[in-house]
Amino acid sequence: MYKNGLSRRSLPAKEAKEVAKRLTSCFRVSDFIARMGGDEFAVIIQPIKSPKDAEELAQKIIGEATFFYQIEEKNYPITYSIGIACYPEAGKKPEIFLNNADMAMYHVKKTGRNNYQLYTPTLEHEINDF
Repeated sequence: MYKNGLSRRSLPAKEAKEVAKRLTSCFRVSDFIARMGGDEFAVIIQPIKSPKDAEELAQKIIGEATFFYQIEEKNYPITYSIGIACYPEAGKKPEIFLNNADMAMYHVKKTGRNNYQLYTPTLEHEINDF
């Protein structure tokens, strides 16, 4: 599971469609991609053999799906802050699982953006200490 937050809150509809198109190109037809609202997308991928596979996919997204859009002759980057949650380590209940992916994503946003973070049980303590 990826929880993906882009670097801009007010993502124009045209650019949101471009993000969806670029994200779709990074995944298989069997993977599920949903816009959660605003600048957040969630992706459910199964099966993933290991957290390392999920991290490699996050690197692919950052490398292949980043682009710029233009408003009034200014270029704005679309970058990705990706929170990764792996089942069952990140929780067996959907709301806990999604919350943990969210926590990992917000950790990325706090520490610089355009990166990814794998959820671990110690992440909550790291965030509170940050």
